[in-house]
Amino acid sequence: AVGGDGSDDHYIDYKAGVNFGVQGLLAELSAIGTNVSTTGFSNGDEKPYSTAAVFSLSKSF
Repeated sequence: AVGGDGSDDHYIDYKAGVNFGVQGLLAELSAIGTNVSTTGFSNGDEKPYSTAAVFSLSKSF
């Protein structure tokens, strides 16, 4: 991980979600996260969560 002690070279980023489209609108709710370790980081560089929920709404035309 960038800025870390270099001991965690293998990690997984992931995203799983569902979406629904109607009349040109697309709504998506996803869980996004990583298992990268923040051991050795300063408090300001540590991630505040391991998984986050993200909602997006888009319109195509």
